[in-house]
Amino acid sequence: MVSSTTTPLQPPISAPATTAKWWSKETVAIVTGANKGIGYALVKQLDISDRGSISSFVAWFRSRFDSFDILVNNAAVSFNPMGENSIDYAEKVINTNYYGSKQFTEAMLPFFRRAASMSRILNISSRLGTLDKLKNTEMKAILEDTEKLSEDRIETVLNVFLQDVAEGRWTTEGWPEIWTDYSVSKLALNAYSQVLARRYKGVVSVNSFCPGFTQTSMTDGKGNHSADDAAEMAAAIALLPRRGLATGKFYTLSTTSSMMSKL
Repeated sequence: MVSSTTTPLQPPISAPATTAKWWSKETVAIVTGANKGIGYALVKQLDISDRGSISSFVAWFRSRFDSFDILVNNAAVSFNPMGENSIDYAEKVINTNYYGSKQFTEAMLPFFRRAASMSRILNISSRLGTLDKLKNTEMKAILEDTEKLSEDRIETVLNVFLQDVAEGRWTTEGWPEIWTDYSVSKLALNAYSQVLARRYKGVVSVNSFCPGFTQTSMTDGKGNHSADDAAEMAAAIALLPRRGLATGKFYTLSTTSSMMSKL
């Protein structure tokens, strides 16, 4: 089944001082990739890229809940140790980090509680997937055109990338230079966040969050801060007050303080 947690929310330990509590014990959140141990191992084997797994979760959710308020797309994989940049698993990385998150989001959208400034999607992303890392001018132009940006255009970029990988020219075509397949998957996820933010403006707030260089298994335990620090800030973003709630923003966790910045 989809490795996820569905739970009433507790307030973050140190949310921004401006946070006005709007949630309650009735608030329901779904966090993909939230498990450790066996659940974490399952995430690494692409649960959210399996349509059958998603369907099973939807059926389970429908039998227990009428609606939910917050979705945090956290599940992601990378097959590169620190300092390496293999693309041997590029298709698996794209299928999980982008298509898996997209398919799960679309499956759950009908169950969002349609309350203004309450329903939120937070996509855990990375600065490795920001447009400044993309040197391919043609692909960059497609993603920069926010008025025309669509899922089809995002898929065009991904198809070109995978074709370049298949034909062995990915190093010369201007793709991100660090963790290339992971970076491209997050580039697509960031773009998808923009598409959703525009489509559901006024209904669902959609933002992205880069936790920065965090001490996790993906970084071989290296990093500038703990997973708990990153999770605390992600919770703070997910629980931002209704007044002035942003959508279509990219948040980053500062490596020098517990504050967040917004791009």
